[in-house]
Amino acid sequence: MSGFLETLTNLPAPVVWAAVFLFAMFETAAFAGLAVPGETAVVLGGVVAFQGKVPLAAMAAAASLGAIVGDSVGFYLGRRLGTKVLGGRLGALMGRDRIESTMARIRAGGIKAVILGRFVGVLRAVMPFAAGSSGMSYARFLVASVVGGTVWGTGFTILGFVAGNSWRRVERYAGRASTVLAVVVVTVVVLVLLARAAAKRQDRIRQWWHRFLDRRPVAWVRQRYGRQLAFVGKRFRPGPVAGLQLTAALVGLAVLGWLLAVILVQVLEVTGLAAVDRRVREALSDQPPDLVHAIHRVHMALSAYGATGVAALAGAVTWWLDKRPRALVLLAAAVAGGVAVQAAVRALVARPNPFFTAGRLVDRTFPAASTTVVAATVVALLVVALPRVPRWTRKVTWTFVAIGVVIATAFAELFTTDVYLSDVLGGAVIGASWGLAVSVAVAAMWRTGRARDADVRG
Repeated sequence: MSGFLETLTNLPAPVVWAAVFLFAMFETAAFAGLAVPGETAVVLGGVVAFQGKVPLAAMAAAASLGAIVGDSVGFYLGRRLGTKVLGGRLGALMGRDRIESTMARIRAGGIKAVILGRFVGVLRAVMPFAAGSSGMSYARFLVASVVGGTVWGTGFTILGFVAGNSWRRVERYAGRASTVLAVVVVTVVVLVLLARAAAKRQDRIRQWWHRFLDRRPVAWVRQRYGRQLAFVGKRFRPGPVAGLQLTAALVGLAVLGWLLAVILVQVLEVTGLAAVDRRVREALSDQPPDLVHAIHRVHMALSAYGATGVAALAGAVTWWLDKRPRALVLLAAAVAGGVAVQAAVRALVARPNPFFTAGRLVDRTFPAASTTVVAATVVALLVVALPRVPRWTRKVTWTFVAIGVVIATAFAELFTTDVYLSDVLGGAVIGASWGLAVSVAVAAMWRTGRARDADVRG
């Protein structure tokens, strides 16, 4: 199959267009994706566009249209055959109650579940059939299919176009990313099931916990180290500002600090990640002007100026809703501090820009400016927005959206400026660290100030 796919690069343009359409279609039609490598075919379609044999837009349209049509075929088969398939031996093997609960989750997830399934290898093959079997309306499914199929088809076509003749490595990385996403999804599902099981058995769990605490060794430890255990317990309470949120923030800062130290050592010693910087820089420097111009527009939106505008708007809205400027202060500190921190680190690291000339404004590259500011702003926005989101599934969704914004910013800056790969990774880590640190600081000072005012009024 791999050798057959490689022959696409030597076929006439109409044949390539039809082949990409068919592979993308059959991948989601009736479990065919378990054997049909549609993802690889779409990447190869982008490679053919890179070779100039077919327009990039036409190849992306073929991949997207094939994905949408394949989704509809799988949905139709699930609507017609789902009851027979799941009501037979397969259903008996999986369990009737489990099948019904799974279908209920698909119906409840709706558009989000279908879109997420498009980017997970195994789910991409079975989700349309499962959605049709679950009783989801075709109108909702079609909306999700159009959104997910268009983003998937266009994204992987552009990925192949950017990769050019190095498509094998990119295709392998894309497959690994899909596997990692599948592991994340399975982990989240397992955690949800465990949480629901624990919620249904709260009394039994509470009784077991009290019996455990009453055991003689445990009771002795509680009595001997009561003050120390109470201190640790307070650090994991979700309410107080010095409780769980401070503990989580400190853990996050420790992890980010470790990542930053690793990146800095490799940048200063020109080892590891820094050793591949020049090769990545050279690979991205020779790209079509139209593509560079389009990504440059994305970079203009995802920059310090764009972050400033979004932060100002979000801060003003929350000020109007909460009747206090706490969010505005936090977001302003994240943006302004992000600009200052990246300038300070650039001066300290002093990594020279090998492409610097009199006509260029940037003579230092570490860390990447836009990525640093956007990462700091995104973390602050999450701190402001997530407490207002009622459902944890939506919290997870918005968190992944925020991560996607940072990744898009890093890619756009790497593609259109003279920074290195390690520069954008360092910028993301530094920006996230600053956003997290300033969020904790503003929350602590604001809570302390309110408590002091309450004491004065009392």
